[in-house]
Amino acid sequence: MPLIETAERVLFQALVRSHDRTNADFRLTGRERQQADPTGIYGYAVVHCLASGMQQAYPLDETADWLMAFRQDLLAGSFETPPA
Repeated sequence: MPLIETAERVLFQALVRSHDRTNADFRLTGRERQQADPTGIYGYAVVHCLASGMQQAYPLDETADWLMAFRQDLLAGSFETPPA
């Protein structure tokens, strides 16, 4: 079973496009849970913005709450290039 389900990937891409970005702007990967990670999660959805270099990891559990956290980060401008 993949860490990030196909339906979650589709929703991720829709969120990206709804914020006037392209899917090519972001790379989504999954990272397996490590021994030291909190219990109750089975890994992380790692989002890397290729334009800004910003990266964020969202805990994966039985819900798809990471997508809402990603959406909030998009709204907050967390993936924008920091000012020079």
